[in-house]
Amino acid sequence: GAAYSYLHARYDTFILPDGTDVTGLPFEYAPKNKYSVTGTYHLPVDPDLGQVSLSATYSYQSAIWTTALDREPFGYIGGYGLLSFRADWNDVAQTGIDAAFFMTNATDQLYRSSNFAVYNSFGYVQTEYGEPRMFGFQLRYQFGAK
Repeated sequence: GAAYSYLHARYDTFILPDGTDVTGLPFEYAPKNKYSVTGTYHLPVDPDLGQVSLSATYSYQSAIWTTALDREPFGYIGGYGLLSFRADWNDVAQTGIDAAFFMTNATDQLYRSSNFAVYNSFGYVQTEYGEPRMFGFQLRYQFGAK
């Protein structure tokens, strides 16, 4: 599977109330490119054991500005890519139980995801970082007839 998004955000005209023309400045939080690619492999196992699949997803977001006015420090966030994995075992030995293991941000990429630009107003910049590597397990039971 694959997905792609292209965004060419721009103003025709943007004049601030004080008369400043900011028409050429970038939109906030508007990445030009975003894409993801997912591959899934279904393992050839005996159907009596269930269905087993492995998948990997890579997603990328290009750089963004967090403020249209480039007078705030740290207002630019560079692009970043994330890699995630998942293993699914559905209908484990025909018991109605599904089991899964997942890992997000597998490479433990350190990236900023947003910025609260109030430096010119309050003298500080608050930034948020994306989630670190995380992993976990899921179990699900299907009640009723199959």
